[in-house]
Amino acid sequence: FVRFFCVMYHGHRASGGGHGTVACSNHPDEPAVGYCPELSLALSQAGYDELKAQPALRHITLVPLHEMDNKRKADPSTGEAYTMFDLNLQRPITTAQKLVGASKSHEVIALDEAAAAARKELREVARRMNDQVASVRMACSQLEKLQFAMREMIAAARQGINDYFAQMHEKIERRRKGLLADLDNIALRKAEPVEGLINSLPEAIRRVQEAAQACSAAVHEYDDLELLHRKRQMLEMAASSEFRPPKVMLDDIRGDVLFKGDDRFLFLDECSRLERPGNADIDRVVGLLSTLLDTSTSQPSSGTTPMVAPGATSQWESFADPVPCSPSSVLGVPAAATS
Repeated sequence: FVRFFCVMYHGHRASGGGHGTVACSNHPDEPAVGYCPELSLALSQAGYDELKAQPALRHITLVPLHEMDNKRKADPSTGEAYTMFDLNLQRPITTAQKLVGASKSHEVIALDEAAAAARKELREVARRMNDQVASVRMACSQLEKLQFAMREMIAAARQGINDYFAQMHEKIERRRKGLLADLDNIALRKAEPVEGLINSLPEAIRRVQEAAQACSAAVHEYDDLELLHRKRQMLEMAASSEFRPPKVMLDDIRGDVLFKGDDRFLFLDECSRLERPGNADIDRVVGLLSTLLDTSTSQPSSGTTPMVAPGATSQWESFADPVPCSPSSVLGVPAAATS
């Protein structure tokens, strides 16, 4: 036991501060390869094996060294256990740090209260990520319908052009080819955004699902301190995973393409032209796509209270966008029908 307490004393000194080369608490001449959360010690493999061989320490574990900060349950410089959460610094602190340290004038709350707020915040992030997955999946189905409708629309316009000019003399051939080229350009401008979205949305779904699963796993698997240490990482990962397609991608899809020909005019520019009147069905689908894909990260709902001190900046404000619409609110159907 004397040896064990000596190891604990020297271990707090060896494992405190910095992320360079960390010496083993049990064998100071060896570099540490992992961190033991139960003993709050950085250990080499040999040091860990020696301690674990003792009957009283068979329960200890070894995690990678880069997990040291997330697994700490005590201040590495003093060995004093964390007892509260500093809202200004956004990290756990000890009682001494609150009484006489840097957090003396800061607002603090209990660790379990801070962890409960962090879980609530991450649950909200996971819920919004899952809503975004549902919205993007619905957008995929709408894109397939839109692609089919555009093919029929372009085919009908092309057939109209061919039928009209088949009855005209050879002198209007140049004008016919010009109109077909314009139609091809319109078709290309309409098809490229749709094909781009079709190719990119599955990857977007995968990234958003991974972010949602990571947030959900953090809520259920991590203890209070590890959850607080990882919260910013989870929020940054969720923000970087969100899918925000530029709205300009959808502008070229709007409207119809019709061919109009009139034999009453002498000049071809007046008697044959391409028009793009509104198409209620296509415009409705494009409007739905704009709403479904505009699911950027929103601020917390009214029931969520982020852990911030008065006057401090919330982490939500660093990447918050307008509140997204869920598929149920867009389509006007119960939420169960959209799953």
